Amino acid sequence: MKVGVQLYNLYRTPLNIMEKLKVISTLGYDGVELAGFNGMDYDGFSAKEIRTAIDEYGLEICGAHIMYRLFEESMSEIICFHKEAGIPWVAIPRPLVESKHDIDLLIGNINRYSGQLRQAGLNLYYHCHDFEFRDFEGTTAMQEILDATDIMIEVDVYWAAKGGADVAAFLRKHSDRILYIHLKDGNEEGSCAVGQGKLPCRSYYELAEAAGAEYVIVEDDMQKPDGITSICNSIQAIRKYE
Repeated sequence: MKVGVQLYNLYRTPLNIMEKLKVISTLGYDGVELAGFNGMDYDGFSAKEIRTAIDEYGLEICGAHIMYRLFEESMSEIICFHKEAGIPWVAIPRPLVESKHDIDLLIGNINRYSGQLRQAGLNLYYHCHDFEFRDFEGTTAMQEILDATDIMIEVDVYWAAKGGADVAAFLRKHSDRILYIHLKDGNEEGSCAVGQGKLPCRSYYELAEAAGAEYVIVEDDMQKPDGITSICNSIQAIRKYE
C-alpha cells in the first residue's frame, strides 16, 4: 500500500507548490493529494508544469481536493486542468451541512457533478469530516452519500471519530466504497502527526490494507510544530507499520 500526503499539510509553509512537491518527494512519500486549486491553476503553475514536476520527483498525484463552490463556478476549468495534469480523481472536501435540507442539496449536487465529471473522463470522491456523521432528522450526510450516490469516499479517521463513528466498524462495513483513508492521529489539542496521538492508527492502516486500498494519505490540520516536521514524523511512523 502506498503512502501519500495531502498538500494541505504544508498550507502554512512559505513555499510554492513546486517546492512543496520536492519536499514531499525527498521525505519518501509515494504520492500527493493536491489542494489549493483557485479555479484556474495551483499557485500560478500550469497543468503541464505540475505534471513535469511530478514525473521529475517520482511522485504520483492520487487525487485533488477542490473547494465545493468551484464545482459550480468553474467546472470546465476543473476538468481541463486536471485532465491535462493526468489527475483522474477530484474530491469534494468540505461542503456546508447544517440541516437535512443541506444534505438534500449536497446529494443532488454530488450526483450532478459526478455525472459531469464522468462524461469528461474524471471521477468524483468525497472527503469526510465530523459533521457527516451527525444526525439530522433521522439521517446523516454520510448515510445519504452511501445510499443515494455511487461515488467513492475518503474517510478521515480523526474526523470520523470526532463525529462519533465507530471508525474500525465503518472501515470494515464500507470497504467497497472507500477509495482512500486519511491517516490522522489526534489528542486533546486536536490533530497531530501519526503515532503521536491516541488513535489506533496502526489498526486503521491494517484495515485499509486488508480492504485493498491503494493509498493511505497523511493529513494533520494543526501542523505542529510545522508542516514539514509533521509529515516527516508521520511517514516515519507509518513505515514501521509496513
